[in-house]
Amino acid sequence: MNQTLESTMYMLSALSQSAQIKTSRNWSDYIADQIVKAASRPSLLSMVEAFAEGVHADVEYVSSSLTHQFMQCVNTPDAPGVLRWLRKNSAIASMLLTLRKRSKKDAGEDPFQGALAEITDIIPVADMGVAMPGRTPKIPFTIQTLSPLSHGADGKAGNSTLFRREEVMSTTCQTLTLPKYGANAVRGIIRRLLADDFTTRLGLQPSRSNAPYSDWFLAALYNGGKLEENSKEAKALSKELGASGSMRVQGIHKFRDMVLPLSVMGVSLGNRILCRHGFDNYPGEPRCQEWGSGDLPEAELFTWEYLTRKDDLEIRPVDSKEKSGQMIANTECIKRGIIFDSGIDLVPMSQPLEQACVGMAIELLIKRGKLGANNRYGQGFVKIDCLSKYPDSQPYKNYMETHKTEVLNYLKTIGAIKNDALQLNIASLA
Repeated sequence: MNQTLESTMYMLSALSQSAQIKTSRNWSDYIADQIVKAASRPSLLSMVEAFAEGVHADVEYVSSSLTHQFMQCVNTPDAPGVLRWLRKNSAIASMLLTLRKRSKKDAGEDPFQGALAEITDIIPVADMGVAMPGRTPKIPFTIQTLSPLSHGADGKAGNSTLFRREEVMSTTCQTLTLPKYGANAVRGIIRRLLADDFTTRLGLQPSRSNAPYSDWFLAALYNGGKLEENSKEAKALSKELGASGSMRVQGIHKFRDMVLPLSVMGVSLGNRILCRHGFDNYPGEPRCQEWGSGDLPEAELFTWEYLTRKDDLEIRPVDSKEKSGQMIANTECIKRGIIFDSGIDLVPMSQPLEQACVGMAIELLIKRGKLGANNRYGQGFVKIDCLSKYPDSQPYKNYMETHKTEVLNYLKTIGAIKNDALQLNIASLA
C-alpha cells in the first residue's frame, strides 16, 4: 500500500467530516471541486492546508496520531505523484472520501478503509517523466508574464476558473496533464489586431459597434467569417469568387490582394473557405520540469486570484425577496515572472506582401503586451520577445498607403462597406 496516498486520504477524510461549511450543492461534487483547487498548490502540505480552509474544517477534531502520520509523508518521493493524482482524479477521490462512516455508532467494517486498501497499490504515483519533445518553431518567441495570467479551461471547479491544460505523453509512457496557453487564443488576438489596423489605415472606424461595414464583412474581419450558402451576401460574393464548386481564380487572387489580413488569417465567405496564407502558430508552454524546459515543478507556477463584485444597494426592505448581487470568483493564474515558449511558422505558399502582413501582426502583438482574460483587473500583462528575425512589415504599410482608394472601391464593389463611408473616405483622400 502507498503510505503517502493512504495518509493523505485519511487526512482529507477527517477534514471533510469536520467541515463547517454549508452548501446546497451535492456534497461529493463540492468536495471534488475543493480537491481540484487545493491540488494546484505546490506541495502536499499546502494542498491539505488549502483544502481545510476551503471546507472550513474544524481541525481540533482531527486526531493527533493521524496528523503525525500525515506529516511524516509530506516530503516523501511519492508526494508529488499523490498531488498529481488527486488533481486529475478529484471525482474518484471524492467518492472514496464520502464512503467514510459519518457516525461512530455505525457498525461493521469501515468501507473507506476497505476501498482504500484495494486501490492504493494500483494507483501510479511514481515519477511520471517529462513530456515528449515537440516540434521547434522556425520563428520562436518567448512570453514573460508581468502580472498573473489567466486562461480559462473548459471546465470549472464551482465558482473557480481553472487554467487550461493539455494531456501529453511522457518519456515514461505516462499521461501528463500540463498547462499551456492555447495557440487559437493568440490567433484570435492577432486577427482582431490586424482587423483594427487594416480599417484604421483605410480611414474607417475600427469599431465593432456602429461600424460602417456590412455585417458579413464585420464577421469576416473579426471572427473569421461564417458559412452561409444561401445568404444574399454569399450569392453576391459568388460572382467574384465562384460558386457550386467552381472557382474564379482571378477573383480569389483579387480578394487576397485587396484584403491582406483575411488572406493571411484565412476566412469563410459564403460557401467557400479561403485557407490561410500567413502562418501557423504554436501554443505557449510554460517552462517547468514536466515540459522539460525549466527548473521549477509545474505546481510551482500557479497562484490564485480572488475577484469580488460588490452589491452597491446598501439598504433593502425587510420583506424584499431580491437577492444580493455580490459575487465572488476565483481564478487560477500563472504567476508573474514565468516564461512561456511559443512561436510561429510561415505558411510555404505565402507571398511577400502576405509575409509583410505577418510581420505587422507580430509587431502589433508585441506592442499590445497583453494576453488572456481579465486584462481589466490587471492580469495578463506580458513581454513578448522574438528570438529570430521575422518578416519586415514596411512593404505592407507602403502597400496600404498607396492602394487606399483601390481597396476602398473594391470593398464597395463586393458590398463590404456602406456607400456613405466610401464617399466620406474617398473625399478625405482627394
